Amino acid sequence: MILSSVLPTLASLSPAGLLPLASSSDFHLPASFAEFSPLLIPILVPAVFFLFITCMVALGVLSKTEQEKARQATIRMAIEKGQPLPPELLAGKQIQIPPELLKEKVPDDRKTGLILVASGIGSFVALRAVDLFRIHGVEWFAMVPFLIGVALLLNYALQQKKP
Repeated sequence: MILSSVLPTLASLSPAGLLPLASSSDFHLPASFAEFSPLLIPILVPAVFFLFITCMVALGVLSKTEQEKARQATIRMAIEKGQPLPPELLAGKQIQIPPELLKEKVPDDRKTGLILVASGIGSFVALRAVDLFRIHGVEWFAMVPFLIGVALLLNYALQQKKP
């Protein structure tokens, strides 16, 4: 838009010739965000992407630091009270829970199915009410989570009938 019309003119001018261009009526700064946004998109999209990655790495590092602080506090309290320290705690390894103590989790498709059915119905109603960009038929995409939820509920019902 603006940049494509200005760049050929700027390339042909010398530094002394830029002053008359800046004072001419053909050259203007964007008055609204609608004119300025095409210039910002190539800058903001990569910046937001890398900012997101940086935040995820920072959250991981902070989480690991908090876990280490909690482990150090546990070790300190155990030493103050005279408790013996297991070698796993000193090495910083996760303590393994024996498999016989863990209960076997039976997959329960009922909760997931109900969540998907509810989100499908909610999405359908919301898209139908909004009528996004006057594109008709968009609300039928909400049938995807709805039908997956129905399938999960059917699977749950069929698994309950098995001995």
